[in-house]
Order: sequence, then structure tokens, then C-alpha cells
Amino acid sequence: MRGFFEPVDSLLHIVELYCSRCDANCELLLFESYWAKGGTQLQLNLFEEGKASFDEAYNVLQRAVEKGIITANDDRIAIACGLKGNGFMAVNKFVEAEDWYLRAFHMWDTMDDNVFEDKQLFVGSFSSERPITTNRMLQKSNIAVCLLHQNKLYEAEELVLHSLKERTDLESFQYV
Repeated sequence: MRGFFEPVDSLLHIVELYCSRCDANCELLLFESYWAKGGTQLQLNLFEEGKASFDEAYNVLQRAVEKGIITANDDRIAIACGLKGNGFMAVNKFVEAEDWYLRAFHMWDTMDDNVFEDKQLFVGSFSSERPITTNRMLQKSNIAVCLLHQNKLYEAEELVLHSLKERTDLESFQYV
């Protein structure tokens, strides 16, 4: 990586080295590391590399499930599905991206409402009165972009309109 993100890359590399030499189960730490790495790579227009990092984030969580560190319905699996969607969208594979976003939303829909203070934060509907304290947000707008690129204009419009109707802070909207 380059520029502003160069120190981040060094730190993430240290995490990977540590986890590769450590006897402890480091899958959750690696997940966070690959998530951060993929996000910074996308910011730098390194789309293939970002997709690969998001794929690896998902893969390490699958290993965590196999080892019994987390369960298959852990919220981080839903996040990882959304990250895979981000990776596919970055490389213009919109059908695959839509599929992964839908998997993430399906997982959120089957989770206990008490998993987080407000599950809506993670499905792209939030209030300005409640600050987002996490960057674990999967946005319905990403699926709408996928639908637009597939010429599914009606479905994209319905999704966006439905999301707008869910908002509780409609006063914050400004028309440009």
C-alpha cells in the first residue's frame, strides 16, 4: 500500500505474521485484519487485492466455525458475507455481489433481535439521533447498485423507496 495507508499495511502485516506463528486460535483477529486490509485496498483502487482480502476474511471465519470458536450464525459471518459482496462489486461482478449481500441480510433476518442494540444499523437504515458506533454496516444501497447494473431498475427503485420509508429521521433529507 502507499501514502496514508502505508503504516496500516505494516501493522496488518505484523498481525498476519503473529497469527501464523502463534499456537492460539487467531481466526477472529485475522478476520478483523483482513477486513481492515480489504477496506484500505478498496480505498486505494486495488480492487482485486481488496476482493482477495475480503474472501480471506470470510475463509478465516469459516475455519473458526469448524474449530468451534464461533457458531455458524455468528454476526461476523453476516458481516463477512457483506464484505464478499463488497469485493465482488469492486470487480464489477454484480450478480455475485447481490447474492452475497442477500446472504448477509438473510442471516440478519434470522438472528435474535437482541444480538445488537439495533439490528437496523446493519441493514442500512439508521437514525441521525443514534450515532453509528461501528463500521459493521451492510447497506441496502449496495444491493440497489447491483440491481441497477443488471438493468433491474424496478427492483432497485423498490428497494430504495422501501429503505427510505424505514427511516425515522426524514427531516434530515435534503433535495439537491
